[in-house]
Amino acid sequence: LQRLNAYFADPDLWVVCGGAMDFPTFQKSTDFSYRENLNVFYAKLFKHVRKEDFLDAGQFLPVCTEFAYMIPMLEMAQGHFHRIDEVLLIRSSFAVVQEDREMATRIERQIRGRQAYAPLTSLQVFECGNDSLQ
Repeated sequence: LQRLNAYFADPDLWVVCGGAMDFPTFQKSTDFSYRENLNVFYAKLFKHVRKEDFLDAGQFLPVCTEFAYMIPMLEMAQGHFHRIDEVLLIRSSFAVVQEDREMATRIERQIRGRQAYAPLTSLQVFECGNDSLQ
């Protein structure tokens, strides 16, 4: 957490994507995929993602949930995003969740087809416990 705190000391940084390593192989992630890395962001930014963007036929998405919020947040955080090569996550390859590929492909296309979010000009972030839901 100290490493993340150091990055987020920059008030212009809203989203960080940190490197990851697999266990038990200890191979470092080589691609820049939000799905494969540690994504850290301000809750205030997440609150700007519309609830309907998490729904498919009126039900919460069963797959691609990270894709559903990362794409809008990266669109809104233009210029306020940083990729870190440093390994901040060790993930177990034993815990990989198998998604229904056909459903995932359909939902990913649906998410990509949505109108892009406008970039935010500012993000008012307050100290923990003092953030309103506005």
